Amino acid sequence: MSMGAAAEEYDLTWKTRGDRLSGEVNLDSKYGYETLLSKKEEDVLVKVVLYMTSYGWPVDQIRSMLIKFASSMFDKKSHRFRQAPPCATKGASLSSSWWRGFKQRHPQLSLHEPNVVEQDKVQVMDYFHLLSKTMRLHGFIGASQIYSCDETSVELDHQCGKVVVLCGSQQVSSRQHGIGDHVTFLSTICADGSYMPPLIVFKDRFPRGTYSSLGPYGSLYLNSPTGHIGSYLFCLWFKIIFIPGCGSARPVVLMMDNHSNHLSPELIQLATDNSIILYCLPAHSTHLLHPLHVAVFRPLKQKISEEATSIISLGRCGSTSDKANICMLLKAIYPFCFCKKNVKHGFRKTGLFPFDPSVIDGDTPRGDEQCCSSQR
Repeated sequence: MSMGAAAEEYDLTWKTRGDRLSGEVNLDSKYGYETLLSKKEEDVLVKVVLYMTSYGWPVDQIRSMLIKFASSMFDKKSHRFRQAPPCATKGASLSSSWWRGFKQRHPQLSLHEPNVVEQDKVQVMDYFHLLSKTMRLHGFIGASQIYSCDETSVELDHQCGKVVVLCGSQQVSSRQHGIGDHVTFLSTICADGSYMPPLIVFKDRFPRGTYSSLGPYGSLYLNSPTGHIGSYLFCLWFKIIFIPGCGSARPVVLMMDNHSNHLSPELIQLATDNSIILYCLPAHSTHLLHPLHVAVFRPLKQKISEEATSIISLGRCGSTSDKANICMLLKAIYPFCFCKKNVKHGFRKTGLFPFDPSVIDGDTPRGDEQCCSSQR
């Protein structure tokens, strides 16, 4: 049968026949728009979904995060599409039509109405049940395999605390100096009582001078337009600080809050390749379940506030509002706030190590009275 006769029998237009004969379009191409992502790229997204559902990441965020990851992948693609779909607006988030097509191509994924958890205790019980199952499956045996990380910020515009005055005083003044800026740092602790050097992130520009020699030993210094830690900076920290610092014992679990800005397909692939599990804490539970919030961050910020107030009262106002001097302040107080007693107390009071869900009581506030105070 000739080409013309075949085209007439199967009702093919001259353009369809010509495109395939000339090689402009592959012979195995399907009718319609090209998919925005290749099969390999979509398989990566499927692995991301399975990873997140396995390790406690909130199911109500998975769809939006998946579209965010897919949009990022599409923006990085260098090839040009033969026929771009309507949802393929470069620089913008992919539309719901992409999600529908993606779901049809991967029937193992489905949408379900999530169960609304009304009580924090039920949520905490589910968290410990899944964590216990994960640890049994992977065989966690030592404190050196359990880590926790989180970020916090230090305001450079120091706010003074309450002061003692005579009754009836109408105006109370205090010295204050600042530039309305902040420095963010990411801290990491281990259940064996150790800690890693922090990631210190400056807003906009790096400070002048030899600031890198003033902070805690081994710190990683980065900057961002907002001064906060996004997925790119978090992934850099993961490669430069966490992987080399977590030892050779595998697997390792890293407890994190459910901050979606920290997660990315690249991070999940990197963690999987290095036998590291990124385990998510339940939403609105850091005051109960996060070792850093329970035992470390409060005395750390108290000590920073005390030191800043002392410096201001002596008239050296510029010292606290300078980014480089904040690094120097962190270097001075970091070992005292991240002492072994504080770190182990945090893991013990959150039931992570030794593993004991019974220590959590939602009606009891998490106090730091048993931690090392910030006394030198």
